[in-house]
Amino acid sequence: GCAALADHLRAVTWPPKFRPHLLEKYDGTSNPSEFLQIYVTTITTVGGNTAVMASYFHVALTGPGRTWLMNLTPGSIYS
Repeated sequence: GCAALADHLRAVTWPPKFRPHLLEKYDGTSNPSEFLQIYVTTITTVGGNTAVMASYFHVALTGPGRTWLMNLTPGSIYS
């Protein structure tokens, strides 16, 4: 998982058969608001809640965005 997430987010149990299908990963070149709307809809559709969205978010990023997130201080994201 993503070390920047607080323990309670890293320990989230994903719903049974959790298999989100993201059409594209966020790479910083598209509209972030649009991407987040699609991300929230996708995770919600497969049974996820806000904690699941947080724990899965690093998978939805690529490039500099993922690098930034993965290098934040461990345990610094609480929600």
